[in-house]
Amino acid sequence: MAARGADDDVRLAALERLFTRYRRPICLEFQARTRCAEAEAEECAQQFFHDCLRRDFLRGVDPAKGRFRTFIQACVTNFIRDERDKANVAKRGGGQRTESLDETDEEGQRLIDPSAQSEPLEIALDRNWAHHLVSLMMEWLEGECVAARRRVVFTTLRPFLQIDPENGAYAPVAAKLGMKEGAVRTAISRLRQRFRELLEEEIRATTGTDGDWREELRYFLEVLGSAPCVTTEGKSL
Repeated sequence: MAARGADDDVRLAALERLFTRYRRPICLEFQARTRCAEAEAEECAQQFFHDCLRRDFLRGVDPAKGRFRTFIQACVTNFIRDERDKANVAKRGGGQRTESLDETDEEGQRLIDPSAQSEPLEIALDRNWAHHLVSLMMEWLEGECVAARRRVVFTTLRPFLQIDPENGAYAPVAAKLGMKEGAVRTAISRLRQRFRELLEEEIRATTGTDGDWREELRYFLEVLGSAPCVTTEGKSL
C-alpha cells in the first residue's frame, strides 16, 4: 500500500523493499521455467520489474483481495506467458525455423522434453520465497549480533540454529568461545527466538489480519519444512 502512495520517498523505499524480497525467488523461477542461465534470468527479472512499473501494477492491489505473494505469482505467470507468445509470433513472422521436438544439444540432451514434469509454478515460487526469507532473516539477525559486538558468537553458533546437534556437540563450541555448555545452549535458544520474532514481523508486514499471518506462517513452514529456528519446542509457530 505504501508503494503506491503519493509521497515519493516512502513510495520508492517501499518499492525497493518489495523488489528486494521477491527478486531472488523470481530470478530462480525464470531460470527454472525458461531453462536459461543465471545472468539471463536476472535480465528477465529486471524486465519483469520494469514491465510491472510501466503498467502501474499495484493500482488494483488490496489486502481484501488476497496475499501479495499470490498476486506476484499471477504477475509472473502472466509475464512468462506473454513473453512466450511474443517469441512465438516473432518466430512465425521472422523467418526463423521451428524447433523440432527431437532436437538435442551438444551433449545429446533434448532441448524440448514434452514428458518432463515440472513443479507447479505457485509451489516452486513459494518454496524459493520461503528459503529467501530464511536467508534474509539470518542476515538481519547477524546484523543485530554484529551491532551488539557478538559477531564471533553468531558465526560460531549459526550452524546450530537450523539443526538439532548430536549429544556432545556443544562441548568443543563452548571451549572455543570460552563459555559453559549451558551458556551456549542458552545463547542458541535466544538466537532462535530472535529469528522467529524477525520472521513473524516480516510475515505480519505482508499480510492483513491476525488470522492471515498465522495461516501464512503455517504455509511457510509447510513449504519450507521444519527446522529448529522456525519451530518452538518441536511445535510449529
